[in-house]
Amino acid sequence: MRLLAFNISGLGDTLQWLPALDLVRRHNPGTRVTGLTMFGSVGDLLAATGLVEEVARFDFVGRPALEGMRFLAGLRRQRFDWGVIPYGSNRFEYNVANVVAGARHRLAHRYVRHRLRSWSFLNDIRLDEDVSLHAVEENVRLVQRAGLVPVDVQVPGRLVAPVIPGAIDAEVEEGARRLPGEAAGKTWVAVHASCSVLKNQQQRCYPPEALAAALVVLRARRPDVFYLVFSGGMDAPLTERLVARLPAGCHAIPATPTILHCAAWLGRARLMISNDSGLMHLAASMGVPCATIFGPTNPTFVRPWGVPHRIIARDMPCRPCFQYSSTPMRCPAKLDFACLTGLEPERIVEAASELLKSGGADA
Repeated sequence: MRLLAFNISGLGDTLQWLPALDLVRRHNPGTRVTGLTMFGSVGDLLAATGLVEEVARFDFVGRPALEGMRFLAGLRRQRFDWGVIPYGSNRFEYNVANVVAGARHRLAHRYVRHRLRSWSFLNDIRLDEDVSLHAVEENVRLVQRAGLVPVDVQVPGRLVAPVIPGAIDAEVEEGARRLPGEAAGKTWVAVHASCSVLKNQQQRCYPPEALAAALVVLRARRPDVFYLVFSGGMDAPLTERLVARLPAGCHAIPATPTILHCAAWLGRARLMISNDSGLMHLAASMGVPCATIFGPTNPTFVRPWGVPHRIIARDMPCRPCFQYSSTPMRCPAKLDFACLTGLEPERIVEAASELLKSGGADA
């Protein structure tokens, strides 16, 4: 059996799809999987899990649409049995791409929102979205709907972690030894101030000045804490605003040239403090407890899976307001994302303190 998985939407959605893909492989020996992605980081992650035989990468955003169609048409030569669009991909472009790639069967969700606009009817096997379920559960239901996994199989309790090559692990270990002396013997807490910028999603980031205030208070209460601040090219503006307000000697920005370096660093942390982001899901895949800040997005769908966690959110009647759809993120209530700007830093301190105190013993 040959399966094409559309892992186009990013790191977090891919990580939440992998438990279902793992079940497909376990119940269908000999399956050959191609993971289609736009991002090098997602391609590296897929390869490191051992769940795909091939990564097909194309920049569908940065290249002309006609080139993208030609790329997809070229995949038809592989004669896929299944084209699968994992949960969270509620755009008509994905469904059109599934048709062009030419799989014998096309499998996707039929979403509650924008059902007609997403053109889900282009897929011959569809599953109605259940808005009460997590993305991991929805993806398992999807492959069960197709008969690729028995219906009585339990949903995996953990995400799939990438296998870190020995050379990368050794490189990270050497980097850890070179951290400032203040890091030695401390409790490492990973921090990520940003998230994806696609569809205006940087609007779901907690103000870095407020996050810095929370981190300062947490360290005053827990002097044993040392922060590993994660950053990438697109994250730099928010990261700079964050670290400018942290005291000297309490943080470092580890060098993470690839997503696997990032995973290796995250695996050495005791806690992850972040927005709802792909790195949050990566931390969860590495077994790291998560204190996650949610504003417009819905923790029901994308809360940290399989690890002890705390959801940090302001109770407002208008949230969550951002659902899986093709439209960019905005504040429908015209409150300038008060769900985030009005969230007290103390809530983050409390959530992080609870998880550090429990040692990750509670889920």
